Amino acid sequence: MSNSLTQEIAKRKLEKYLEAEEKVLLAQEYKLEGRVVTRANLKEIREGIKFWEKKCINKNLTKIRSYRVQIKND
Repeated sequence: MSNSLTQEIAKRKLEKYLEAEEKVLLAQEYKLEGRVVTRANLKEIREGIKFWEKKCINKNLTKIRSYRVQIKND
């Protein structure tokens, strides 16, 4: 197994950050990556969402780019 970030891991991280955002917007605390976050951490949570969204998009684009087509003129 590779140590590289997989699409599945990126999606799980994004889901956690989205869940954290939802909870703190409802004025609740949320445990994220071993620490408690509150509404005061909303900016940090949203930065995490942007970060993991980009990772998910980049992983999808990498997957698409990995296919090559060669046209041979006979």
